[in-house]
Amino acid sequence: MEIPPGQQLTFNFLEGGGDDPVYTPDRMVWAVWVAGEQNGKLDNQLTCPPAPARRIDYDIRVGPVWPEPDATARLRTDQAADRPPYATTQGGKIPKKSTLPNDN
Repeated sequence: MEIPPGQQLTFNFLEGGGDDPVYTPDRMVWAVWVAGEQNGKLDNQLTCPPAPARRIDYDIRVGPVWPEPDATARLRTDQAADRPPYATTQGGKIPKKSTLPNDN
């Protein structure tokens, strides 16, 4: 997860409420707040491992503020003009092999 400058990730672990009694018995509630905020609602949640098996890793990145986008990564689009011919209502021939770098 990327946290923008001037924001903070705030989280808390709650015992119980997970979806698997062995692997994910607990819940983590979290929210992204303005940096320095100490009170507020943690309105997101996910199940998590028990306390002895948890680990939070983080990296602090020096500028630029956002990393350069990966030019080879495919971006999802819902624009009809960006769809290949075979994915339009007019239809078209489906290629036998993709020419996209991460699609083979």
